[in-house]
Amino acid sequence: MEHVPRERNQEADRLSQLSTEEYGTMQDSTSVEWVAEEAFRAKEVMYNASEGEGRAPGPWYQAIWEFLSTEDLPGDPPVANKIQRQSLRYTLLDGAFYRRSFQGPLLKCVTREEGLAAVEEMHGRMYGSHVNSKTLTQKMLRSGIFWPFVAKDA
Repeated sequence: MEHVPRERNQEADRLSQLSTEEYGTMQDSTSVEWVAEEAFRAKEVMYNASEGEGRAPGPWYQAIWEFLSTEDLPGDPPVANKIQRQSLRYTLLDGAFYRRSFQGPLLKCVTREEGLAAVEEMHGRMYGSHVNSKTLTQKMLRSGIFWPFVAKDA
């Protein structure tokens, strides 16, 4: 590794200042290339109740999904009570299952496999952020996806 004095490192200085300036106000001839690339690619999940024999698309939210879509509860009172309480944090919109977050938008609920694929895309690509698990978890939630083990899997 070689130390480069600030006087000879103007390009790096200019790049570090780009995030605080508006695009049209740059004074010198710094060229900016915009890369339009999604942070992750979510798989579309289609669900047809007649084909799925009444099963929900994801195992971890199956009972809540069924309660929200049909309002049917299991016969066991403690289990039914738990599902009713948990369902207050979730909603169905246009056939998609979302969790209500405390601070931001609705979080799309995904299966663990889809979540791990999103972690790989956010963390492991060439342009991915190589951060610790807590920061990656927060980034995943800000991007709008959720599964119960997001913190453990990140």
